[in-house]
Amino acid sequence: MTTLKEFDTRLGYHDWYYPMSDDHSVYCHGRDNATELEYIAKTSPEHLELMTAWTKFHFTGESFKTEKFTREMLNEVRKRLNIFT
Repeated sequence: MTTLKEFDTRLGYHDWYYPMSDDHSVYCHGRDNATELEYIAKTSPEHLELMTAWTKFHFTGESFKTEKFTREMLNEVRKRLNIFT
């Protein structure tokens, strides 16, 4: 099972905007990675909460006409899940 720290690292390196790529290989790599991350997120409620937080971090704010889920908010979730030690 992927630990929360490992999952957090993978989420941090993930190309969240791969669907916008003009390069098919970048798109395919991002899609495959997103599929793996979604699978890992289903392994526990904590994994799902972490993925949800990262998703909100990338897809909220003025461009999305929603209140921004800030880096500080993301870090609060990460602290609560004991990712920061």
